[in-house]
Amino acid sequence: MEVRSAASGATLALLDAAEVEGKSAREVKNALAGQLGVTRFRQKLLSDDGRLIKDAEVFSGTAKIQLVKLDFCPPDEEGHRKMFNASASGDVTALGELLESPRNPDVTDHDGWTSLHYAALNGCVGPTRLLLEAGAEKDAVSDRGETPLHLAAQEGYFSVVQLLVEAGADKDRPRTRDGSTALHLAAETGQLSGEGGNLGMVYLLARSGADCNATLPDGGSTAQDVASEEGHVKVVEFLARFQGHPPKKIRRGSSP
Repeated sequence: MEVRSAASGATLALLDAAEVEGKSAREVKNALAGQLGVTRFRQKLLSDDGRLIKDAEVFSGTAKIQLVKLDFCPPDEEGHRKMFNASASGDVTALGELLESPRNPDVTDHDGWTSLHYAALNGCVGPTRLLLEAGAEKDAVSDRGETPLHLAAQEGYFSVVQLLVEAGADKDRPRTRDGSTALHLAAETGQLSGEGGNLGMVYLLARSGADCNATLPDGGSTAQDVASEEGHVKVVEFLARFQGHPPKKIRRGSSP
C-alpha cells in the first residue's frame, strides 16, 4: 500500500500487503506511526478519492491512501482540565476522544504535572496505556522532581509501574527533593496488599535492571537499607538474594 501526503502528494510510506490485508485503519495507523514518528492520534486517513477512512474500517487488497498529519489543538485551560480529570479517574473513553482531537498529551498543570502523572498517581492502567500510545513523555518531571514512575512506585501500583518500565521509563532517575529512585520508593512502602504488592514491584524493578546499589544522598542508603529501616523482611531477603550477599539486619519491627 502506498501512503501519500494529502497536502503534497509525495509518497510518505509503503506498507507490505501483510501489514494491511485484513487490518483495521487503527492498526494501519499504528504501523505508520513506527515509520513516520507520528502517533495514530495525529493521523487522518483518506481514500484516494478523499473519503475519510474510519478507525474501525478494515482494509482488503491493495490500495492507495492519503494521510493528513494533524497539529495539536491550541492550548486551553478547559481542555487541559478535562485531560487531567479523565486520566486521574480512569475514563478511557473521554481521554481517547480528547487525544483524538488531537491534544498534546504532555501539557502540564501549575505544578508541572502531566496527564501521565495523574494516571500514575491514581493507578489508572487504561489511561496510562493510552497516553503512552499517544507518545506521552514517560520521564516527564514535575516541579517537585517526580516522574510518573516515582508516583506509581510510591503508591504501590504494580501494573502501572510495569507499563512504564516496558515503555522504557528511566528506572534509576532520582526524585529531586530526596534522591529516591523508584526502587527506593517500592522498598520503603514494603509489602502492600493487592496487585502483587510492592514485593512484586521490587522484583520487577530489580529484574528490569534497576540499580540496586543506588544510594540516597542523605546517608547513602540503598533500597535494601530503606527496606531494613522499615522492617520489610521479605523485601530485604529478596534484594539480598538478588545481589548475592547476606541480608541487612532488620532495624524495625517486621511488616506483617
